[in-house]
Amino acid sequence: IATQITTFAGDTTSVLRRDFKFRLANGNQVEAAIISCPIEFDGQPARQLLIHDVTERKRMEAQLVQNAKLATVGELSAGILHELAQPLNIARMAAQGALRRLRRGDVQKDPSEHFELIESQMARMADVINHMRVFSRTEEPIDEVFDARNAVRSAVQLVKQSFAAEGIDIHIALPTRRILVNGRTIALEQVILNLLSNARDAINGMAEKRGDAKRTKRIDIGVRLGKAAREATVTVSDTGGGIPKHVLPRIFDPFFTTKPVGRGTGLGLPVCQSIIQAMSGDLVVENTDLGAVFSIRLPIHASSGTTADAGLATAEIGTALTGAGSTILVVDDEPEALQLMADFFEELGFDVRTASNGEEALRR
Repeated sequence: IATQITTFAGDTTSVLRRDFKFRLANGNQVEAAIISCPIEFDGQPARQLLIHDVTERKRMEAQLVQNAKLATVGELSAGILHELAQPLNIARMAAQGALRRLRRGDVQKDPSEHFELIESQMARMADVINHMRVFSRTEEPIDEVFDARNAVRSAVQLVKQSFAAEGIDIHIALPTRRILVNGRTIALEQVILNLLSNARDAINGMAEKRGDAKRTKRIDIGVRLGKAAREATVTVSDTGGGIPKHVLPRIFDPFFTTKPVGRGTGLGLPVCQSIIQAMSGDLVVENTDLGAVFSIRLPIHASSGTTADAGLATAEIGTALTGAGSTILVVDDEPEALQLMADFFEELGFDVRTASNGEEALRR
């Protein structure tokens, strides 16, 4: 504790608050909030510290975030199913076309384009599935440096098709340079998805209330730099008519919701605000003539614009994948998948061994 509280030494006038993790003498780890107040002691400036165990509160907050995340997945399920069904149908038609050519013995037309289409659509499906798997799982609150633009793109990709089916257009405005911030990509994406979902509800609610099916249904989302390039702002604006003035002061209050019973828990925005504050940022809202504008403000990471593109490393690994006589063990409990992977690596020059389960793999 003595080591940690030295962070307060440079400021002798402000009331400060910090969160720390401590390991007790019995080996248990606890999370504590330290509030430090300037006082005078024995005629000298000093500080009084209140150390409060917030381990249980942090655990409950993490569970709340996870519950909100799963609720978001449920609300977006229709759009996710569409994102999976579309490439699946394309791949199925491409496979049928290739089979017809092969059965007819049509050697004039190369079926490889069909197989390339199948491969690309399967990759598209895998991206959606992997993304939802990562998004849905309980994650440790480990900070990373990431590009805020990627969180915007991923969130919009998940909902764009389903929103379009409801007549809602999403317009994205992103800068050309990377916007690196500290935090968690999935956490920021969760906030953006929640704001997009709320915007959709507001737009549809306004159209239903006024009975105007032709009313402009548009969501604008973008990222911009501000305050001498030390802060990034992600904005989500809609044409849903805005938030009533009497509601605006309470919009981030827990369990406060304007949605009908069974449609909202009143936890979405409070959780979003908590997530952004944990990233040293802020989430605010204001009304415009057309609707509401939510702004996520996050501090810029010092290396923005200088960090190498993370995608290059993956590309370099992919080009180096050749067997050259090496032995590889392929393990899978699906016989078809096992055989396909074994054939794939054999064609690359590997000496392939196979196993259908973990125990067999250990023996091999």
